[in-house]
Amino acid sequence: MTSFVDQGQDMAPGGACIQCHNAGEGLSDLIAGTVFRNLITQDGCDANAAGSPVTPTSFTVEITDANGKVWKTTSSATSGNFRMSSNALPGFAFPYKARNLDSAGGVRAMAKPQSAGDCNTSHTAAGLNGAPGRIVAP
Repeated sequence: MTSFVDQGQDMAPGGACIQCHNAGEGLSDLIAGTVFRNLITQDGCDANAAGSPVTPTSFTVEITDANGKVWKTTSSATSGNFRMSSNALPGFAFPYKARNLDSAGGVRAMAKPQSAGDCNTSHTAAGLNGAPGRIVAP
């Protein structure tokens, strides 16, 4: 596991958010990850560098749970990190579908429903478990 210095909401873009925080801090996130500009950005990428995460105000992450309820979040993190805590998702039911929306009406949707909420464990630079790579903005 990569070690990262605590940078608040901008911590460890691309890292396995829930896996790391559940091991030490006991946060109650159900869904967390990072939205990037391209599929192959490396972990910990500086938000000001080429290939960096997307400016957070430019996207919304929309989650539709197994009951058809839609949940949305944006990020105030310059890293592109987003999170949805269990407190903010009362009654949430897995599996879920996800998509990213931008302010211009662009949409990028996940192809298959998911049962794990630690998005960056599959959405790595190389892609794992059938993911094509990073979560990418439209």
